[in-house]
Amino acid sequence: MTGYLQVINTLNENADDVVEGKLKGWKFGWDSLTELTGRIEKGQLIMIGAYTGTGKTAFVLNLIDGIFKETNETKKVPIPKIAVFSTEISVENYVNRHVLMHMRYRDWE
Repeated sequence: MTGYLQVINTLNENADDVVEGKLKGWKFGWDSLTELTGRIEKGQLIMIGAYTGTGKTAFVLNLIDGIFKETNETKKVPIPKIAVFSTEISVENYVNRHVLMHMRYRDWE
């Protein structure tokens, strides 16, 4: 029974933090996504899955950029450590796409 009470107390504390605007963790970089899901906290695992060619890599690249942009602008939370695992593209291709995205080059296929 104590496990359930602890979960309920944690949910109540988190709800109070949301109401008071005292959320912990990193924002996603998109206000609508942050409002929908809450912030990313240390130790969380987020998995993105969909069919090939649906924009998962572009979404993750933009997500990471948004997190770092929010972190650099607010300087209220430490810079997060992020790991990305992909079964579809190589590390080199991933890094190239990230660099090209910042150069506004869109024809990487």
